[in-house]
Amino acid sequence: MEFFEDGSDIVCIWRAKPEFQGFPNRLHGGIQSTLLDETACWAVFLKQGTAGFTAKLDVRFRHTVSIDQDLTIRARIKETRRNLVMIETTLSDGSGRICTEAEATYFTFSPDQAEKHMAYPGSEAFTQSDD
Repeated sequence: MEFFEDGSDIVCIWRAKPEFQGFPNRLHGGIQSTLLDETACWAVFLKQGTAGFTAKLDVRFRHTVSIDQDLTIRARIKETRRNLVMIETTLSDGSGRICTEAEATYFTFSPDQAEKHMAYPGSEAFTQSDD
């Protein structure tokens, strides 16, 4: 997965491989949940400047997701309360229809604690180019 910033959103464009099917040509719900959770994690990395772990993930499956198209996963910080960060995430199909939504709650560490206990390299490490 590759991520980029689009304003206040973190975005990933991703295409599933056939082994991620739950039913023929349908993306498995567990994979959808993982995609949403990982993109929320990157929102914490880049927008909060720290690391943490998922405390809660509430997923709503609205439409089936075909694997034969590019999918767009977006995450946006909704609210921060002390060390808890609430993040809205969506997974959209190739036509832009939102197929899956999740609200993630992350328990975050101070940047110093994230570096010490989770090997968090700082948000700059995630935006450096390979040039």
